Amino acid sequence: MLDWTQLQTGTNMKVELNSGRLVMRPEKPRDYTIVKDVPGAEYESGIARWVAPHSSASHKVLVKLGLMPNNIAAPTNGEVQIYKLKNTLVLESPIQYAGLAKAFPDRRFWQPSQGKVGAWIFSPTASNIAHAIKAFPDARWDEASTVLRLEVEKQISISRLMAEAKNAAEASSLKSPDYKFNAEFPPFAHQEHVFTLSRDSEEFALFMEMGTGKTRVVIDTATYLFQQGKINGVIVICPNSIKSTWTEEIEKMAPEWSTHDVTMWQSGAGKKVLDKLHGFMMKESGTSLKWFVTNVEGYSTGKLFEKAADFAALHKCMIVIDESSRVKTPSAKRTKNITKLGRKAKYKRIMSGTPVTQGPLDLYGQFRFLDPHILGYGSYYAFRNRYAIMGGFQQKAVVGYSYVEELVGLVDPYTYRVLRADCIDLPEKVYQKLTIQLGPEQRRAYDQMKNDMLTDLGEHKVSVTIVITQLLRLQQIVGGFLPVTTHNDLTMLSETHTEKIEGKNAKMDTLTEFLQEGDQSAKAIVWARFRAEIDMIADTLREKFGVESVVEFHGGTSADARTKARLDFQDPTSPVRFFIGQTETGGLGITLTAASLVVYFSNSFSLESRLQSEDRAHRIGQTKTVTYIDLVAEKTLDAKLLKALRAKKNLADLVTGDNVSEWV
Repeated sequence: MLDWTQLQTGTNMKVELNSGRLVMRPEKPRDYTIVKDVPGAEYESGIARWVAPHSSASHKVLVKLGLMPNNIAAPTNGEVQIYKLKNTLVLESPIQYAGLAKAFPDRRFWQPSQGKVGAWIFSPTASNIAHAIKAFPDARWDEASTVLRLEVEKQISISRLMAEAKNAAEASSLKSPDYKFNAEFPPFAHQEHVFTLSRDSEEFALFMEMGTGKTRVVIDTATYLFQQGKINGVIVICPNSIKSTWTEEIEKMAPEWSTHDVTMWQSGAGKKVLDKLHGFMMKESGTSLKWFVTNVEGYSTGKLFEKAADFAALHKCMIVIDESSRVKTPSAKRTKNITKLGRKAKYKRIMSGTPVTQGPLDLYGQFRFLDPHILGYGSYYAFRNRYAIMGGFQQKAVVGYSYVEELVGLVDPYTYRVLRADCIDLPEKVYQKLTIQLGPEQRRAYDQMKNDMLTDLGEHKVSVTIVITQLLRLQQIVGGFLPVTTHNDLTMLSETHTEKIEGKNAKMDTLTEFLQEGDQSAKAIVWARFRAEIDMIADTLREKFGVESVVEFHGGTSADARTKARLDFQDPTSPVRFFIGQTETGGLGITLTAASLVVYFSNSFSLESRLQSEDRAHRIGQTKTVTYIDLVAEKTLDAKLLKALRAKKNLADLVTGDNVSEWV
């Protein structure tokens, strides 16, 4: 959009009527300023022109300016009729308005009628109705369609008001005299700002980059709403690995004057635990805000969903999804259950530093949880057809995206984005790569597996899942372990299906030597992809540096052991120097700022996991430069994987049967 303040007023403008739209072209580029008062005017940068619907309002403005040619009569789109027919909307208009009708986001078809009149059939989605309101401001709506129009106009008005409120809040440094923050841990300026902006909103997305303190904002928001009598319960939905982190943060960051009663869901809970949970639910709230902390993985079954639904039925709730990208898949059972649960709460929040990991379609499931009206599509496929470009075999692959700016405009009033670089003065990140050569036994195993894989892939039609499975097997060999299963299911590829390769393990030797040569007082995190690697690393470092120097954090670690491992590592008086973990388990939601060194023994294929794990050390509280070391084996997929991650590419999109040879 052009900046009007930088332009000069002029009158040298050519105005044409094209497919029901006014097209305005200047003699000189600076003359565009004259159309600033034309209702609905938009700049089309690709072809350097302004366009606006030919409404009575726009016609009057241009006539008043003396720019409307005599051969363009006053608009007749009052002849346009819109009416509801069963589950569709019909727009009848003169043929001259076909261009505007074609722009419907989800139009179905054009039905020619008598003479120069035709009818467009389209779905009654919010985006379609919003387009009709804008494109045909003088249209006549029947009673049934008017009901739909008024609802959309209400949503547009709400969005506009939220945007105005957001802009007003951003333009000022509003304080919250009616709310007292934790005095021992006062919020950062950006935390207080987003709290003030969003605290009264029924639905809001905290897309705050990792390490900027979004958990703190939610705790203050919930406490404020409880103070106002608007809620008395909170359901937190988060990855299993950070449930205990939530309970600790509530205890630490909540204001001193408030009281909180917290319980956690336990997977596989027996009768005793369920009875205790029932007692927690039934106890009157009184002066305490109740928190029910649950794990997102548990919503794949009905048991946790039922208990959470019971809690929501008994309390005025706010529901929070931490790492909301975990509910981006609309067809997944846990997404459906969580979305259904969301209907039982008036206040909802989603949180993520990386809400979009694969593409704009990731936003559908997250915002549908908040409110289906935000996006205006009741169907994921209608949403996809609007914002994705399909191609490939049978047009089933997403090959690009369209109308992204429109999508951003829909979600922006409900969203606040915080980047660490904009609000927190953190020390820098330093990246290094240590290149190694595989030992003879590893090299022979790797080359043999690679050749067998390429032969197999060349002879059979394969899926992306099978390809990734094969790549995981190669990755295991690089780490020093030989896969012994032929099963293609990713869930079957675990430490129980590997055996240690005899002889020199180049990665392990390089890691040990590097840690021995470095600062012996510095604490380090070592991330690895496989459980077998973690066990090997932990055993080796305990032998070299002492039994008490190492803690582990992986899928097999109990909740209590995870909490102890994290606290011991953060404790400056503890003998613990090394935190050995899996990125998918330990890379989410925990603070490990005691570390100034982070080593990647092996990488996950997930960009999100990489970014999340990096920022366990580089977040609020870190005072030292953080060095990241990647151990990269020559002539293996290590280098290509690292390159893809650093280029912020999605590996699943890169790895197909057609280009797998480029990876191996």
